[in-house]
Amino acid sequence: ECQNCISDGLTSSERLVSSRATLGYAGTTGLLMILLNFYVGYKLYKTNPTSNPSKMDRLLCLQVFCYDTLMGVYNCSITIASIYLERKGRYCTFDHLWRSSIFCPMLGVIFSVSSHGSLMIIAYISILRCLVCTRLVSHISLRSV
Repeated sequence: ECQNCISDGLTSSERLVSSRATLGYAGTTGLLMILLNFYVGYKLYKTNPTSNPSKMDRLLCLQVFCYDTLMGVYNCSITIASIYLERKGRYCTFDHLWRSSIFCPMLGVIFSVSSHGSLMIIAYISILRCLVCTRLVSHISLRSV
């Protein structure tokens, strides 16, 4: 009945889905990500930057806020889906149905967009800040130090 459940002695697909600790951790981190990102996003939205670099930094940070909030939604959705599948019966009997439903690929897209988008914006912020620092340092003469 459940040939798809891979078990290596330490873990299995079924244990991972039914683990209360894993579900609790994923659900808690998902909720905390959503709440903390809304708090930080609200504070960023309320600030009124005056300089162009500050406006750009604020815009990029708001984009990171959106991507990180999406990751919290993903964590909460996976937790809800795991609880639903656990209540329905053994996970391995519904594995194919879950993976062929619209929800599994949709959550995969949310995960990919969130993680790649956030990393891309953080890399962009790092490059911009590095360029600003090197520009400032290049204007300092060794004689003035």
